[in-house]
Amino acid sequence: LAAEAAVNEMDRMEEEGLSRITVLGPLDGNATGIHPRPRVGLGMHADAIDRKVAALYAARGHALERNLLGSRRLVGFDVGYAVEQGDIELFVRLCAAVQPRRIFGVGNAFGYSTLALSYACDNAPIDVLDAEQEGGSNRRGTELTRRIAREEGRDIQVTVGFSPRDTAAALRGANGTYDLALIDGKHTDRQMIVDFLGIRPAMSN
Repeated sequence: LAAEAAVNEMDRMEEEGLSRITVLGPLDGNATGIHPRPRVGLGMHADAIDRKVAALYAARGHALERNLLGSRRLVGFDVGYAVEQGDIELFVRLCAAVQPRRIFGVGNAFGYSTLALSYACDNAPIDVLDAEQEGGSNRRGTELTRRIAREEGRDIQVTVGFSPRDTAAALRGANGTYDLALIDGKHTDRQMIVDFLGIRPAMSN
């Protein structure tokens, strides 16, 4: 009931143009970095990546903030959410264990997870496919991702298209050379399975 009330309140605020709300209290407005801040190991690396990626957006006029439900979004973008700090720590651990040669992603929004993966995996080539079905903010998100990647020297390619129909067209590498995939497009059980099956032939064993 509390979650439903929060959603209703967000809807009301959006109607009144008050959708940009920073959460205080338990989250203490923590939009970037891991708190308390790690001083050693992979946690420290994850913390540095989260702060770095957030700073890349902020430097281009798009600060990261939390909405009423505690999710992280970019100011001025009504598309997607940024992955959480714990997700970035998972990226760091996966990249350390797998050391992927290439990475494929389904879903980009404004590119936060794509850039976080790039920094976590030592700039391994990332090919990501996004359908741009969420309006103008989605298109701006693609453009912003490409801009940051270009200006920061990240090996990222964003292709506009549908998974799995356009998966093959989004691949720069040969089959068998993709060691990691992030499936983060349409969040239904069926679509996530279809997305994975679409990239499976290109994945290493």
